[in-house]
Amino acid sequence: IDFGQMDMADGPDFKFAKVKVNGILLAGHIELHVKASDWTLHKHQDNPKYNNVILHVVYESDTEITLNQSGQLPCLELKGRIPLAKIEQYEKLQTSSNQFIPCESLLNPTVIESFPLWRDRLLIDRLANKTKLVESIFNKTNKHYGHTFTNLIAYCLGLQKNADSFLQLMEQIPFMVLLKHINQPIHLEALLLGIAGLLDDTEHDYTRELQHHYQHFKNAYQLKPLSSTIWQKGGVRPANNIQLRIAQFVALINSLQDYNALINQQVNIEVWQNKLAATPSAYWQKHYTLNGKTLAKTNHQLSVQKKNILLINGVVPFIFFSGKKTNNQAVIDYAIQLLYALKKEDNRIIKQWKKIGFNIESAADTQTLLQLNKHYCKAFKCLDCPVGQKLLK
Repeated sequence: IDFGQMDMADGPDFKFAKVKVNGILLAGHIELHVKASDWTLHKHQDNPKYNNVILHVVYESDTEITLNQSGQLPCLELKGRIPLAKIEQYEKLQTSSNQFIPCESLLNPTVIESFPLWRDRLLIDRLANKTKLVESIFNKTNKHYGHTFTNLIAYCLGLQKNADSFLQLMEQIPFMVLLKHINQPIHLEALLLGIAGLLDDTEHDYTRELQHHYQHFKNAYQLKPLSSTIWQKGGVRPANNIQLRIAQFVALINSLQDYNALINQQVNIEVWQNKLAATPSAYWQKHYTLNGKTLAKTNHQLSVQKKNILLINGVVPFIFFSGKKTNNQAVIDYAIQLLYALKKEDNRIIKQWKKIGFNIESAADTQTLLQLNKHYCKAFKCLDCPVGQKLLK
C-alpha cells in the first residue's frame, strides 16, 4: 500500500510502510536482503531497531525468520518474479569497467531521446549539490546574503588550485571594511593583496603606493596578514596569476554591487556576462604581476570560459540557494533558466557523452550529464539512474 521512506542509515531499509498481508493492514518497516538467511547473518535478531519490521523482501527465501514479539516474519520472495534476462543485464552493468559509462553498449536511440524527460530532475540534484558550499559560506557569514555572494565569487575565481585560499582570504577581512572601500579599487587592492601576503618589498611605484595604503589600513582595522605560502603558484599561467586574480576580483565586486536587483529583475544572461566583463584598474591593464614586465595594453577582463565558470559555479547556485531559502519558486526557476541560456561546456567528459549520441545544447545539458556521470555512472547506481531504470524496465 505504501513502501514508506527509504533510509540509508543504520536500521531497516524502508521505514513507516503500510502492507496488507492476508487482508490485515500492517504498519512498520521493510527490510531487503538477497537471501532470507542474511537476516541472521547480519544479526538483526539482536538489534531492537528491527523489532518493528513487518515485511522481509528477499530474492531467495532460503529460511523462515521469526520475530520475538510477533512470530513468523512475512516474507516476499522475488525469485521467479524478475526475468532472468533482467538480472543478467543488471549484473552486466555492475561489472562493466572498460566503457565510459556502464550502459554504453546497451544504449539505444529511444533511451537517448528520452534525455529531456529526466534532465530537470538531475539538474535540480546538481544545483542542490552545489548549494552545499553556498550553505556553508552562508552559515559562516552569519547568514548574510551579500557577504555570502561576495565570498562565493572569490572562491570560484580561485579555481581548483586557489579556491580554498581565496575563501580563507575573504574570511580574514571584515565585510564592513570591504564595503567601506568597495568604490576605491586601489584601497581594496591594497587591503586584499596585503592580507594575502602578496605585497613584497619593491622599488616599483605602484607597489609602494599599495604598501602605503595597506600599512595604514592594517593599523586602523587591526588586520592580520596570511602567509603567502597558502597560494599555489606553480604551474599557473600568467593570466591566472593570483595577484592579477585579486585585482580582477576587486573589479568584479564593484561591478556586481547591484547583484540583488539583477536577481529581482531576472535579467537575461547577457546582462550577467557584461557585469562579469569588469576591467581591473589601469596598472593591471599592462601587467600580470606586481614588479612584472610591462605588456602591450590589454583589458585583462575574464575570458568567456572563466565568466561561464563563475556563472555556473557561483551566480546560478547562489540564486538557486536564495530561492530555496526564501521559498521563492520564481527565483528557483530563474536560476534554472540561466543554465538553459548559457552555452554548453566543453570538456573531456562532455565530449564522451556527445560521442555516444547525446544532443547537448546548453549548460543545463552539460551540468545534467556531469551530475549523471559523477553521482550515478561512476558509483554504478544503475537502479537509481533514469537511464538505468529505462534499460531495466
